Amino acid sequence: MVEILQPWHDWFVLLGGASATLLGLAFVAVSLAADNDTALSATALRVFVTPLKAVLGGALVVSSVSVAPSWTPAAYGTVILAIAAVGVWTVVNIWRGLMEHKRNHLWDGIGAVVWVWRFWVPATAVALLIGGGVEAFEHHGVAAALVATATLVLALVGIHNSWDLTLWLIMQSRKS
Repeated sequence: MVEILQPWHDWFVLLGGASATLLGLAFVAVSLAADNDTALSATALRVFVTPLKAVLGGALVVSSVSVAPSWTPAAYGTVILAIAAVGVWTVVNIWRGLMEHKRNHLWDGIGAVVWVWRFWVPATAVALLIGGGVEAFEHHGVAAALVATATLVLALVGIHNSWDLTLWLIMQSRKS
């Protein structure tokens, strides 16, 4: 393990475990919704469920990478930057999905809060990952702090969006 990551070991173990648990619960919630004939369109799945999988999966992967032994700073930085590249692609797809959802009036209530939690906050986490990946090449301790903060942000987005999904599924099941 890169020396700068050692003090953060328990942090990454905790966030990785929490993210994996929430990811599993999200799969259960979506499966139960499918059994109850809840209206989850393909667009709704792409805009609201897939990003949830991405942020919680991202927190899990970053946490796992960060506790893996035998990284050189350059190798760790490269892997974090690769994860961040996937994050950029994901955030762009989230933006496209939100725009499509809004354009097609599939959900008239798409407001600032949705944009913040589904696009802006995840984009901030990706920016933190990029900074952490770059700083890892320089062996700076701030690299671990940036990556740890990004992981926390991803987990918090996952918690918030899981709660939103749960409430939405409850409301949809009561409509039917």
